Amino acid sequence: MRISAVLPKIKGGKNMKKAFSVLLVLCFLLGIVFAGIVPSENLQYIVEDVHGKVGGTLYYYSISDPKTFNPAFAQETSSTDITGIMWDSLVDFGKNDDIRGGNLALDWEVTPEGNGWTFTIRKGLQWSDGHPLTAEDVYWTFKNIWFVPENCLSTYDVITDAQGRPPQIEKLDENRVKIWYREPYAVGLRQIGGVQVFPKHIVEPVLAAGKWKEFWTLADVNKLVGSGPMLVSEYLPDQRVVLKRNPYYFRVDPAGNRLPYFDTLIFISVPNLNTAQLKFEAGELDYLAPQAAQYPNLKAQAAAKKWDVGICGPTYSTLFLAFNQHSPTKEQQYWFRNKKFRNALSCAIDRETMIEVIYNGLAQPQWGPVSPASPFYDPAVEDLAATFDIAKSRAILKEAGFTWNAEGKLIDDRGIQVKFLLTTNAGNNQRETACNLMVDTFGQIGIDVIFNPIDFNTLVGALTATGNWETMVMGLTGGPDPHSGSNVNRIDGDLHFWNIHPDVGTWADPDNYWISNEEWQIDRIFRDQVREMDEEARWQMFADYQRLFVEEAPLVYTVQALRLYAKKAELKGTDPGSSSSPPILWNLWGLYRE
Repeated sequence: MRISAVLPKIKGGKNMKKAFSVLLVLCFLLGIVFAGIVPSENLQYIVEDVHGKVGGTLYYYSISDPKTFNPAFAQETSSTDITGIMWDSLVDFGKNDDIRGGNLALDWEVTPEGNGWTFTIRKGLQWSDGHPLTAEDVYWTFKNIWFVPENCLSTYDVITDAQGRPPQIEKLDENRVKIWYREPYAVGLRQIGGVQVFPKHIVEPVLAAGKWKEFWTLADVNKLVGSGPMLVSEYLPDQRVVLKRNPYYFRVDPAGNRLPYFDTLIFISVPNLNTAQLKFEAGELDYLAPQAAQYPNLKAQAAAKKWDVGICGPTYSTLFLAFNQHSPTKEQQYWFRNKKFRNALSCAIDRETMIEVIYNGLAQPQWGPVSPASPFYDPAVEDLAATFDIAKSRAILKEAGFTWNAEGKLIDDRGIQVKFLLTTNAGNNQRETACNLMVDTFGQIGIDVIFNPIDFNTLVGALTATGNWETMVMGLTGGPDPHSGSNVNRIDGDLHFWNIHPDVGTWADPDNYWISNEEWQIDRIFRDQVREMDEEARWQMFADYQRLFVEEAPLVYTVQALRLYAKKAELKGTDPGSSSSPPILWNLWGLYRE
C-alpha cells in the first residue's frame, strides 16, 4: 500500500492501418517526419484519442521533498509520485487505479495452468539514453531486483505469493517473458504488472559493485536513465524538482507527435496546502488538490479566474488513529494492546463534527479499512461501527477495568494515569484539526493527550525505522482491491506498523511480542485470499476482514474525504481520478496547455 478508465486502443485494426498508410503517404509528400518513430512499429504506439498542443511547462507542487529517486526503495508519496513518472511498468493503470491495458507490454496471455502470464514486450522501445529496451531488461529486473528482498523495500512482500515465495520468470525470446507463480495468485497480474522495469546496462554493474542501495539518490540526477514520459533534470531541496520530457518515450498521438506534449514538469516545493493554494491563486501552479476548507472559496472564484473546480468522488485513501503496540513506554503498551480501550476511544471520536469542521461536509464517515469506492466494500460494517457516544465510551472503559481519580483523570487497574502523545505530519491542516478535536473529546473521558505535529519525513522514519511514537493520526493510500494493503495487514508486513514484527522492526522486543487471535485471523485472510480465484469467495473473505477490523480496532478509522480538484481551464487533457496520486499525472503524456 502506498498512496480507472479504459485505455485508449493503441493497436489498430485493418481500417486504421489503411488510414495510417494514407497518412504516411501524405506526410511523405508534405515532407513531414514522424518524430523518429519507425513506421512499421508506429501502430502499436499510437494513442488514438489524444490530440494536444506540443510544448510548454506544467507546474505542479509537492508538500515534501523526495527522499530518493530509486523506485526500489521509495516508500512515501513524495518519492513515488516522481519515480512513477520516470520508469514505466508492464501494465498501465487508469485514473482509478484499475488495469486498463498494456504499457511496456503490448499485451499478455494467461498461461494454460492459470497461474501466470506471458507478456509480449513492445518492439522498438528505447531507454532515455537511446539504448534498446527489450525483454532482457524485463527479465533481468524481475530476477535481480524485485525477486530479491534485499534489493527492494516494501515491494517484495507484496509481489510474493501466500507462502512468501516470489514468482518465477523465463525469457522466451527477444520480445516475450513468462512470469508465473507456483499456485494460482488472484492479484498477481496487478502486482507484477505494476512494478517498474530498470535498464540492465545501467543497473547491472551497479548491483555487481554492491552499490544499488546508494544508487539513484537525490544527488544522482545526472545518472537517471528511464523509460517514462519524463526524467528529473534538476533537484533543489525545499525549492523544486524539474523533470524534462524523455525524447525516446514510446507513445505518439495520431498526428505523429511523440508524447508527452509538455517539455517540462516542475514540482514546486511548498510547506503546506495553504501555501499551495496561494500559489495556485497567483497563477504559479496549474493544478491543486484542495482540502475541503479551501474548496468553497475556489469554487466561488472559478468563473472569474477561469478555473475548473469540482469533485471527483470518494477516494481510496484513509484517515485513522493508530496505536503503537510497541510504544517505548510499557504502560502505554498495556493500554494500546487492549481492544476495549481502543474501541472506547473510537466511541470518543466525533466524526460528524470532523466532517463539518474539517471538510465542510465534503466527506463521509469511514468505519473500516476498505473504501466505499471499492467493489469489495461491505456496507454491513456500518452497523458494527462505534458512533460518537461519550457515555458509551466511559462504560466500555469501566468494563475494561479503568476508573477515574478525584480529578476525573482516567487510571488503569494498576492505578496508573492514562496519558499519551498524539502526533501527525505538520502542515497538514486537516490532520492537525482532527488531532485537536480528538484531544478535546478524549479529554471528556479523562485522558490527557499532548498533541505534537512533526515533519513528514520524521513521521515516516518513526513508523518505519525507529518505532519512536505513541499514537498517530495518519493515512494510507489504497486501491480498489484490498490486497494493496497486504504489506500493512500481514503480521510480518513491512508496514504492519501498529504491531511491528521483531523480524521487521528491530525496536520490537521479541520477548514482549503478542498477537491477538483476531490479528491472526486477519493475517490468515490476507494469505488465503490470493489463492482464491473466485471473486465472490474473495469478496466474502474481505467482508470478514472488514468485520474483524471494526471489532478489533487496531486502527480506528475516522472519515473518508472526497477527492476535490482545481485547475486552470487552459490545462487540457485532464481527467482527475479518485485514487491516483498525483490525481492528473496518471496520463501525463496526454496533458497540454490550450
